[in-house]
Amino acid sequence: MFANSSETVQHNQRLKTREEVEEYFPGFMAFTDCTEQPIPRPTKNKKNRKMYYSGKKKEHKVKNLYTVNQEGLMIYNTKTQAER
Repeated sequence: MFANSSETVQHNQRLKTREEVEEYFPGFMAFTDCTEQPIPRPTKNKKNRKMYYSGKKKEHKVKNLYTVNQEGLMIYNTKTQAER
């Protein structure tokens, strides 16, 4: 169902309203998104520094995953406690 529907959405087109999303993905239940949050450099040991370091961004970061339902209520988010 989603493969056929998403093929009609152009790669650079962003769906901005609930109605636009419903048009391409009828019956959708939630949105999921991931973002990175910068953190202070972990100082305890080398393993922690390596685990949280993003070579692409040249910073220490943690990733956060959010899921939001159709009404805009957050129904899931990951815990983001980094060891320091």
